[in-house]
Amino acid sequence: MQPTDKLTVYLAALAVLLVMNLIAFFSMLIDKRCAQAHARRIPEKLLFLWALLLGAPGGTLAMYSFRHKTQHWYFKLFFPLLALLQIALLLWLNARLLLAGRRRKRGCSSFANGRKIRARPCRTRIFLYRKRFSISLRSENG
Repeated sequence: MQPTDKLTVYLAALAVLLVMNLIAFFSMLIDKRCAQAHARRIPEKLLFLWALLLGAPGGTLAMYSFRHKTQHWYFKLFFPLLALLQIALLLWLNARLLLAGRRRKRGCSSFANGRKIRARPCRTRIFLYRKRFSISLRSENG
């Protein structure tokens, strides 16, 4: 993946997150205003849907900012829990995306005439001997 492709994916993911969090935030605000005006409200299923679709941090922020749905145990439990899970998922994906091109290539290398040349693949495996219950490292190349 090229650096420009990474940046494009990263910016698109941030845009989706921003939109979903704004939708969840303003859905909670609209539902709060409708509740105060005794008007038709947004169904709780829809609020949870926005939270599940990566909008839980915005929904949780709105829930405690506007003091809306804070008496319902399922909102108090699942909105912050979903927000933590989504933030952890995003941090993990962010790390995977940033580290994607930085992996080391496999193989043993040696020097010949001052130049680094690549030899046959070098794999070190862990062998566990049952009798001793000890771990030893052996190289398959010799």
